[in-house]
Amino acid sequence: MRSPLLESLNDKKTHLSFHTPAHNGGIVIDSRLDVTELSYSDNLLDAKGIILESEQEVAKAYGVENVLYSTAGATTLIHVVIRALRGRGKFMLYGAIHKSVYNALRINNLEAILYRGKDIEEALVKSGAKVLVCTSPNYFGEVLQLDEMRAICDKLGVILVVDASHGAHFAFSSKLPQSATKYADLVIHSQHKVMPTITGGASLCYTDTYKKEILCAFREIHTTSPNYPVMLSIESGVKEYSERGEYLYDKVVEEIGLFKSKCNYTPFKVVDTADITRLVIEVGVSGDNIANELEAKGIYPEMVYGSKLVFIVTPYNYIYLDTLYDALSECSYNGNYEEIKVPEGEEYVELILNGECKEIPLEEAEGKVSYVEVGLYPPGVPVISCGEKITKEKIDFLIKNKSSLFGLENGDVLVLK
Repeated sequence: MRSPLLESLNDKKTHLSFHTPAHNGGIVIDSRLDVTELSYSDNLLDAKGIILESEQEVAKAYGVENVLYSTAGATTLIHVVIRALRGRGKFMLYGAIHKSVYNALRINNLEAILYRGKDIEEALVKSGAKVLVCTSPNYFGEVLQLDEMRAICDKLGVILVVDASHGAHFAFSSKLPQSATKYADLVIHSQHKVMPTITGGASLCYTDTYKKEILCAFREIHTTSPNYPVMLSIESGVKEYSERGEYLYDKVVEEIGLFKSKCNYTPFKVVDTADITRLVIEVGVSGDNIANELEAKGIYPEMVYGSKLVFIVTPYNYIYLDTLYDALSECSYNGNYEEIKVPEGEEYVELILNGECKEIPLEEAEGKVSYVEVGLYPPGVPVISCGEKITKEKIDFLIKNKSSLFGLENGDVLVLK
């Protein structure tokens, strides 16, 4: 038989990577370390030996009480957290929430609202929510005021959960924003996105208060075939950053500063971000067109979103920033600078996670209430949430970006009957 996956990956393995996984090809794994649960190798689903010891070392590095490894990504940990907290009361989602959160709520038949406004305290009181789930940082390196959110949650007796998948590196450099572990009750990290860790490597930081529920939910959800090389790469990635992160990111930040200083008179603009290592480029035209030109030169960004391109800069790829600058400078721009914005959604949405639905073409869905989440992947954040009215502006935006949509079936969307 042919090996199309191997052939394709081999053909492109020398491309310049500004995307996840953040090891950028710099990890070499000894295949003899790919073992199973043996007498000496412990069991991730009931860790009592070396895996537990490894998790405890990582917990010390993050300054938290407990860490739990996942070799099946942050999505699995999202499901674990929602499952574990299912008896705590109503959920409120705030901001750029990943689609996996909606799926976990739906599977567990829970009540939830989505809030996009500014008065979080008022929304929590209005909804009666007891669990607040938010994302910080988001895909564009923007962070929330977690100190203020912590104070609100303490005042109202609300559990704070932060999906910090893209912020696992924050704890290891003073040049980066404050780690979510300083404020939240439960924090989900996806090490492979920003650290030298194999794809699927993620971890959950949590306090003893939730230990019993978390471990129970973890055993229900995580695969019983955990990947040892992935666990090893979480351990080694955190060790590398805990010992050398300050030095490594000093150099990364310095080189990004030089890159930005050269962009003052170019057709593209560098967007200011809280996480400076999340390089967001506003190109003023279709990002897909620019990305295609870059790919033709062997350079692959993490994401295209409207007129923005996102590049993840790490200690392992910053040396190629000059190459990226030259390639961007040679791309085709039409001179008509216009940022393509995502249409705004409703401020307060009661999520409808079950009910009768029907399938209709997206073009005919204006005014209907969506039964599913629809958006661009990446970042996997819905443009239309379940329970939200579908507007013409959102339909037009999605059609323009139809090459990377999730939530549709052959161009049709599920709406409530």
